[in-house]
Amino acid sequence: MKAILSDFDFVYYTLYMGFCVIGLVIHPFFFGFLTVDFLRFKILKNVVKAVWEPRVDMALTFMIFLLLEYYFTLIGYLLLYN
Repeated sequence: MKAILSDFDFVYYTLYMGFCVIGLVIHPFFFGFLTVDFLRFKILKNVVKAVWEPRVDMALTFMIFLLLEYYFTLIGYLLLYN
């Protein structure tokens, strides 16, 4: 049992097939766990890092965007309410 569980590929593909079956039998939500497969490739892992590492800066930029969107909505409502 220890030899089987220490093999990463066996555990990975067993869980992969398990989520496939659970997605078919219980709810399609479990198919979302199959998207973790792209983390196995180095190039795609770099894409995830490019978004994850500056997450605070991106969140602050998004909050500024929401604030500007709110102000333009108020101005549009006040000037163009007819």
